[in-house]
Amino acid sequence: MRPARWTVWGTLGASLGCGSVDTSRLDAGRNDTAQAPRDTTVPLDTARDSGAPPLDTAPPEDTAVVMDTAQPPPDTAPPPDTAPPPTDTAQPPDTAPPPTDTAPPTDGPAPGPFPAAMLSRVHLHLNLGDSVGDGYNASPRGERGFSALVYRNQGAYPAWAGHDLVTGSPGVRYVNRARSGWTTSDVASDLRGALGDLPRGVDGDDTVVTVSAGGNDFNDNIDTILNPGSTDAAAARMVMNITEVLRNLRGRYHDPARGRVLVVLWNNVHDSTDNTGRVPAMYRDGFCRTIQNPLFLDFLRRTALDNLARFNARLAEAVRANGGHLVDSYRVFQGHGMNSADRWIDNDCVHLNNTGHHELRREVWRTLTGERF
Repeated sequence: MRPARWTVWGTLGASLGCGSVDTSRLDAGRNDTAQAPRDTTVPLDTARDSGAPPLDTAPPEDTAVVMDTAQPPPDTAPPPDTAPPPTDTAQPPDTAPPPTDTAPPTDGPAPGPFPAAMLSRVHLHLNLGDSVGDGYNASPRGERGFSALVYRNQGAYPAWAGHDLVTGSPGVRYVNRARSGWTTSDVASDLRGALGDLPRGVDGDDTVVTVSAGGNDFNDNIDTILNPGSTDAAAARMVMNITEVLRNLRGRYHDPARGRVLVVLWNNVHDSTDNTGRVPAMYRDGFCRTIQNPLFLDFLRRTALDNLARFNARLAEAVRANGGHLVDSYRVFQGHGMNSADRWIDNDCVHLNNTGHHELRREVWRTLTGERF
């Protein structure tokens, strides 16, 4: 997300006549002026490995789970004078089934079928979006951003060995076109101009696209954050951009009749305040400093949080309506913001730390494959 423009809290203070707040750039070495995107294509072995195992780790879509819901016939009921069996049917410890961590949380998306079931040979992993997508604050940046980890796991996470796109499709290429500061309008414009130059592959080749965009659409303007009408207007523009991006990607990469399948995984906007609108006073860097502005009263904080929720709802609708898959980073990051001892947000109250990128990778992979570990 855009480091130099997360200044909404300070803007409010200035607009109410309390002077300006120091909102110096979080990334002093970056020029916010839009620059020509760099093509960070990472070529691997371009020879097709038709013998590579498929990425699919979820059960096939035509696999049915049959549950016996039939009630016992009336003549099997115990006689009236027979005491009913005890209600405590818990198994003794030595017979209880082992716990499992493969079930999705109850507040998450419904289980399967997962999009990986449609994939056989991924030739391209295209990454689009803003600073989160570009791996801002990940160290090293080019290797431990969430999308880079989806592409190729790193040695820092040995439990994830083999759980990446490279393992399932050794010839896959990674192209990163995400840039710090970009909105969905920037993403749509860049893709419009670059689409013809992106690798297309041959019949039978599948494409996975990761997108982190929308945060700067919401946070670039104080009116968008605080005024529901302006929130809706910004959301409407975002919906148009999401629709264009997914339409253009489908036109180039999705043709099931020729064995081409496109899977798009789009993150929504996380909240670094754990749904409080506040962060501890000890955090004063970057966006944290502007959050501390005393003019941002409680009712304004609540309005901002409510508007973020309505903005995320529109984002989710647009992604799903156009054939994409939502990665619910907002839900996943709740309880891991600046108010948590286990925080996944860096000291600037905006960007993800290494743990945050790893955990976002975990949710992207779960959304793609259904795997949880």
